Amino acid sequence: LGGILSSTVFAQTDRPVANPQPQMAGARFTALGVTVPTLKDTSGIFVNPASAGQLDSNPLSFTNQGFLGQNFTYKSLNFCWPFEMMLNLNNRPVPQKFQFGLSYGLASSDDIPETVSYNNRFMPIGDYSAGFDIVNATVASEFYEMFGVNVLSAGANAKVFRQFIAGQSRFAMGFDIGAIATYYFNQYGIEKFRIGVPVLNLLSTGMAWNDN
Repeated sequence: LGGILSSTVFAQTDRPVANPQPQMAGARFTALGVTVPTLKDTSGIFVNPASAGQLDSNPLSFTNQGFLGQNFTYKSLNFCWPFEMMLNLNNRPVPQKFQFGLSYGLASSDDIPETVSYNNRFMPIGDYSAGFDIVNATVASEFYEMFGVNVLSAGANAKVFRQFIAGQSRFAMGFDIGAIATYYFNQYGIEKFRIGVPVLNLLSTGMAWNDN
């Protein structure tokens, strides 16, 4: 059970830009319609940063999807590794395990015809690409028996977002948060119950084209 809360990345001089992050999910998330923000999978960092908090190893994932003869391309590369910090939990120092992750995502449309108007006719002069890419850093962890939750995974993304069209680009920075709450049920044939809620682009900067 879960939902994705996503805001747009706002441009300074144009209309809002739709968030392309769900298109950069891995195969497992894509197969489920990118609507399940509770999976334990590094390829879901762009969907819910809390998914990294559930990892037990140093996973590396790469996804490449192409449609319509590769004219539409979606790629994601994700890597996480663990580290420990001493935290004061329940009035005592506890070694807390965290996951730090780095990710790159791309959503692009290629081979778009470029034309010029000549004698009231459009003449092809080449092609270009347009789309979005994101460089992202993630920190996530799991906490036990807190706020009435058996296991609480929490995570955050800090990212640089780029939109490109031909030779022009514009940039923005953004911040995501997410949580996955796990309740152990063990009744009526149900072992556990999970709720996941990410908030994408909780904070983001504006962006404008260089010639604006």
